[in-house]
Amino acid sequence: MDEVFIVDHWYELEDGEEVIRTIGLYSSESKANEAVDRMKNLPGFRDNPDNFSVDKYTMGKDHWTGGFLSAGS
Repeated sequence: MDEVFIVDHWYELEDGEEVIRTIGLYSSESKANEAVDRMKNLPGFRDNPDNFSVDKYTMGKDHWTGGFLSAGS
């Protein structure tokens, strides 16, 4: 199956809100890790250099299958 690797960066604001930025999608884990290496010293990202994630997804497959509850539900 085809796989894709997604690189995200996240951090928490002072009020507790979490901010997540998707950096990109890559064809291999090594390319995703190379992207992290390129980004971790850039403005903003260097303030939280350990807050990158690399996640593998299989193309054509549902990955969020349990539904969700919104705030106040």
